[in-house]
Amino acid sequence: MCWYFASTYGVSTRKGKATFAAALFGGSGFCIAALTLLLYQLHLPVFDAEGKIAAASVHHGKYDRTDLLIHTSSGVDLALHASGSSPYFRRDEHVKVRYQAETGAILRVLFVSADGKEEGVFNGTGAWPLLFFLLVGLIIVIQGFRRYRRDPEGAEEPSARNQHAYAAVDERSLLDLSKHR
Repeated sequence: MCWYFASTYGVSTRKGKATFAAALFGGSGFCIAALTLLLYQLHLPVFDAEGKIAAASVHHGKYDRTDLLIHTSSGVDLALHASGSSPYFRRDEHVKVRYQAETGAILRVLFVSADGKEEGVFNGTGAWPLLFFLLVGLIIVIQGFRRYRRDPEGAEEPSARNQHAYAAVDERSLLDLSKHR
C-alpha cells in the first residue's frame, strides 16, 4: 500500500517517506514470516530412529524430493520425506535417521553397511529457503534505508528509463515526424 501511495506522490519528502515505509514494511514482512517459520521448525521435537528402508519414491522435477517408508527395529513403520535425493535411498538400505516429529521431514540420514561402516550421509535442506527469505527481507530493508538517506525526497527514478538523451522524446512526436515526409 505504501508503494502505491509513493507512486502517486510527486517529488517531496512525503514520497521519500512513503517509499522508505514501503521498503521497511515489505522487508520486515519477509523477515517476520521467515523467522516465524524458523522458530516453528526449531520448536518441533526431533527424533532418532534406526532401521531399513522398506520403500523409497523419488519425485523428480524442479526440485527433487524423496518419500521413504522406514521399518524400524522396534517394528514401527515411519513415513518420512527428504528434500532431495541420494543414490543410497534404495530398498533394504540400513539407515540411522534424524527427523522432525510432526512434519516427518528428514534432517539427517546416515547410511550404514552390514559391517557397521558409514557408507554415506544425507543432510536435509528444509531450512535453507527460509534463511533465503530472511536474507531477502534484510536486503530490502537495508536498501530502502540507504536509498532514503541518499534521496529523502524520492526524486530519483527507480529504473533506468530516462538516462539517455532520446528518452525524453515521446512516441507521438516521432509519429508526427513520419507524417510530414
